[in-house]
Amino acid sequence: MTHKANMKWIRIFMIAVLIFLTGIVVFVLVQATHIMIPNENVSTEFYYMNSVDLKMDYEVKKVKSDQPIPMLYSVLEELKKGPKEEGLMGSIPDEVLIQGVTLTDGTATIDVSKEYYNMKIGQELVCRSSIVWTLTALDFVDYVKITVDGKELSRTDGEPIGIMNRENVVIDAEISPESKRFEIVNLYFANKEKTELRVEERKIEISHNQPREKFVMQQLILGPMTEGLTATIPSSTKLKDITTTEDGICYINLSSDFLKQLEADTQAEVLAVNSIIYSLKGLSNIEKIQFLIEGEKIETRGNLDFSKPFEAGVPVEVKKKK
Repeated sequence: MTHKANMKWIRIFMIAVLIFLTGIVVFVLVQATHIMIPNENVSTEFYYMNSVDLKMDYEVKKVKSDQPIPMLYSVLEELKKGPKEEGLMGSIPDEVLIQGVTLTDGTATIDVSKEYYNMKIGQELVCRSSIVWTLTALDFVDYVKITVDGKELSRTDGEPIGIMNRENVVIDAEISPESKRFEIVNLYFANKEKTELRVEERKIEISHNQPREKFVMQQLILGPMTEGLTATIPSSTKLKDITTTEDGICYINLSSDFLKQLEADTQAEVLAVNSIIYSLKGLSNIEKIQFLIEGEKIETRGNLDFSKPFEAGVPVEVKKKK
């Protein structure tokens, strides 16, 4: 065989090897893609507010898509359509449009139209929590970020909310099969003028395995459902822990947002504290209430004296300045 013929067969052999290796690479990439990208007709959880106990619950629906971004759009549009099960309420208003979706390193950024800001505080909390819980049910989404007309969603004080997951949204979904019961409680919210408190009677679901005061505080943070009443607790406040001792002292551990957003308004701060101590008064095991912020007792402060427990049901007084 001539040298020229040898070179020809070598080239053919090298091309064959290259095609073989390319095939292996393509196969590996395809397999990896199938692992990372969801299949068509995927069943996933959609979270809505339960109209009976005013807590997050879910129903399972199927969405069609073989790519993450189209699937996110499909999930959000299905979420907007509302629930099929009786007793669940829709979370995203019809006028709020989904303008864009991106996905970067497990963080889904959802851009919505400016009508998002037309929602009342309680409604917005439900909408936000519904979006976060629903999207993080997808195995390729770890965090959610919401923007409005391209600008990051912010709290009432202008501070950006940032990325969210199931651990840092205000409303939690409790779906464990625990023994539960329904109970009617009196919750206190401010009137429209924010000059005094008014009572709202509400039927809530309570778990035997959790303290009743936890559910009362969650409902207070959620805000009023009655027309003409306004929330007293800043919507960004998180209930970190709540425990009542045998001698009747209820320790409420709140995030720093609770006092940070009330500090400049003495009247708002008094209404917030009074709404809590009046609402918890209805629980027979609570006699006093000690506030903690980020797990620490506040020794000194400008408007109210938080260094010692407040009497349940007894209105607070502004701390006298020396």
